[in-house]
Parts: sequence; C-alpha cells; structure tokens
Amino acid sequence: MKHALVVDDETDVEVLFRHYFRKHEGLKFYFARSGLHALEMLERHSEITVVLSDISMPEMNGFALLTKIKRRWPLIQVIMVTAYSELSKIQEAMLNGACGFLTKPVDMDQLELTMQQSFLLAEEKQRLQQAEAERIELGWYQRSGHDILSLLTILRNTAWIARQSNDPEILTEIEETATRCIRLFKQAVHLGKRKATNVEIQISSVDLVKLLQKVVKYLQLDAERKGLGFSYTCPEKSMIDGDELWLPEVFYNLIRNAIKFTEKGEVSVTLEDDDKVALVTIRDTGCGISADQISRIFDFRAQAGDETQNSLGSGIGLAIVKEILALHDASVRVESEFGTGSTFIVALPKKRKV
Repeated sequence: MKHALVVDDETDVEVLFRHYFRKHEGLKFYFARSGLHALEMLERHSEITVVLSDISMPEMNGFALLTKIKRRWPLIQVIMVTAYSELSKIQEAMLNGACGFLTKPVDMDQLELTMQQSFLLAEEKQRLQQAEAERIELGWYQRSGHDILSLLTILRNTAWIARQSNDPEILTEIEETATRCIRLFKQAVHLGKRKATNVEIQISSVDLVKLLQKVVKYLQLDAERKGLGFSYTCPEKSMIDGDELWLPEVFYNLIRNAIKFTEKGEVSVTLEDDDKVALVTIRDTGCGISADQISRIFDFRAQAGDETQNSLGSGIGLAIVKEILALHDASVRVESEFGTGSTFIVALPKKRKV
C-alpha cells in the first residue's frame, strides 16, 4: 500500500482525487487544508511517503511547508502545485528539495505519472538509507568489538591474578563486573542487529531498591566530581520479576547520560511502586533534548551513525535500554525541553507475564 498526503485549501480537491483514483488499489490518500494541518497528519501517519502541496495557502504557504518537511522527514518526496503566475518560484522549490511540480489546472494523467515517479524515488531513497545504516552498523562493530572485548578480558584476567591482594572483595567485584560487561556486550550485538529473540533472559525475584543502590553508588562519584547535586529516593523494598544482569544496564545508561549532559544543577533518581508497577524516574537539569530528536534517541542506527558520540557513550546505550525493557514487558517515556533538562520514566511490571 502506497500512502500520499494532499495539501490544498480548496474544498473540491479531495472530491476530485477520490473520484479519479477510486479504482486504484494499493493507493491511499490523506487530505489536509493547511500547512499546519499537514504537519499534524505527518506526525500521526509515518507511512506517508509522498506529499502533494499547493504553494498558495493561508497560515503557511507551500514553500514553508516544504522546508519543514525536508528538515523533519527528509525521505518524504514533495510535489509542488502552482498556478501559471507562480512558475518563477519553481526553481526555488526544486532547490529546497521538491521532487517535481505541476501547474493548475492539474492534468490528472500527468499527476498520476508524477506520483508514480515520486513513490519510486521515495522507495529508492529508503533503500539507500537502509544500506547506509547497515554499513554504519557494521563499521561500528568492526571498530569497537575487538578492542572492547580484548580490554575487558584483560581486566578480568588481571583481577583473577590479583586476587591474592589485601582487598579480595573489591577484586572479586571487578572480576564479576568485567565478566558481566563481556556477556552484555555480546548480547548487545544481538540486540543491535534486531535478533533479540536469540537472547535469553533469566527472570528471578529482584529487589529494585538494592539494584538501584548499587548503580547509584557507582555513578554518584561522577556527579560529585562535576559539582552536581545528586539524590536517590526510594521505599524500603520493591520486589519485581527481572533479570539481575540486564536491568542494572538500563539504569546505568540512563543515570550516566543524565550526569554526562548536565553541567550544573542536579540529577535525581526516584523509585515509586504500587501493587502492579514500579516507576523509576531519572530527572536532570541538563541541556535537554529537542523535540525533533526525542523520537530518534532510542533508534540504534540513528545513534550509531552519529559520529559525535563515542563508541560507548550515549549513542547505542539508549537503544539497548529500549530493547532490554521490551524483554521485560516494560517501557520508558521521555519528557524534555531543549535547554531545561530531561526526565526519563521507566515503568516495570512487578510481575512479568508468563
């Protein structure tokens, strides 16, 4: 099924399209009367790949709409429709990313041909993006995999040799942590490649209060070094069904990112629960996340392709968080405003579905 959005403030346009394309199976149209309405439709319908937009509209003209579409959804193909008096503006539209244009009154046969070409172009660009994403993903594994696993293996072996030292408890913890990191990295590779069904989790009764205390204790020093306030609020006990190996990685990634992207202010971790759900809220006063980025922060390929992230920074961490929570029938929600901080809310069912 192909999906297209028609944007025009003239009331008879929808009737015309529905009549002409009534026998075209596999093609679905959406209609918007203004640029603002069109943006709302695109937010709700990610399946739309082609937009046909008039240039002259109230509130937001076709050029402004084109700019916003290409910035937010670069793979969507936009066809501009213009009156003869506006032909001089077509060059501007093409330079700003339009894939074609039609003049009014629209020749419906020409419209059909142009739309077919636009759908093909959209499919080709999606294919190329997928190929590029896979290339980036493979490159990430090649650059990071060998070095990280080698370093962790050395750490584990060193801890084993040094067990004869005066503080064997710390050395045991180092060895266990390194072993856990090796296993988690191997499983993260499966997650990144969308093979989560091949990864097994071991469910047991877990005290989320104690689990979070260990993570907080490990990361609190990082916050203090930056001069940040740090707090952890929790009940005496909160028992859930979960994997003791995987769940700490969820909160390690979320809390570490909160500290990393906060330069002043504080980071707080709050655990609340009721009979059915445990809620963990990580709130910071950092740089925040822009609205157009929130929908992408849990996308493995989007983050792995961002060269501004280091290999174990916030890049793939949030993608792994989402996958681990999915295996626990849990969820994560983000509330953020650029420049004012972020809040991540993790909802974990206390009893996992069998």
